[in-house]
Amino acid sequence: WRPADLAGPCTAALKSNCKRCTMSEIEEQAGLFELNGLNALVTGAGGGIGMAPCRGFAALGANVACLDINAATARSAVKAVEQYGSEGIPVVCDVTEPDQVKQCVQATIEQFGHLL
Repeated sequence: WRPADLAGPCTAALKSNCKRCTMSEIEEQAGLFELNGLNALVTGAGGGIGMAPCRGFAALGANVACLDINAATARSAVKAVEQYGSEGIPVVCDVTEPDQVKQCVQATIEQFGHLL
């Protein structure tokens, strides 16, 4: 017994010599992670740590509100999101200011209709 036996398809199936599972099983499992039609809001979107979830959500099909205190870096995050075919919106926000956060969440909901 190995923990992978409970986890479903393994990454080794991507290699041609693996007989453990088929590519169709892997493709079927990949659908579990689709975020098409969903919307995310990411704070600190312009930085390295914030940019990663922007790209990750977008790669899985979500639209992303890219919040950052700096307008230029928020726009940069939007460009990264758009490279995956998702919609991104730049939102300037200082997350240490509760009123700004409320306004940004409301603006995001107005633009996308809902959050995740």
